Amino acid sequence: MSTYPDVSGHRIVDTSIVAADFALRLDRLQRLALAAIMKAGWLGPTSYELSSRQGMERNIVQPQTTESKVKGLIRVSGQRRVNATDKKANVWIAV
Repeated sequence: MSTYPDVSGHRIVDTSIVAADFALRLDRLQRLALAAIMKAGWLGPTSYELSSRQGMERNIVQPQTTESKVKGLIRVSGQRRVNATDKKANVWIAV
């Protein structure tokens, strides 16, 4: 049986079912994020840079990087860059 992060689950509650159905549609977003990370090569993007390149809010992109990391598709490069909030952010690269 598949589990997170490969499959979204739910309790048998209407709001949980709706949330799980929405999460299943995120596969497309994850593929877009992964493609952009791969395209960036060893320089990689931060989550903020990735969200800007994808034209999406960071809170939409961040779960995609987290799930891709759990799946072993991307990793933190060891580089950090200052983001829009003047804090250093991890740079993602494809594995």
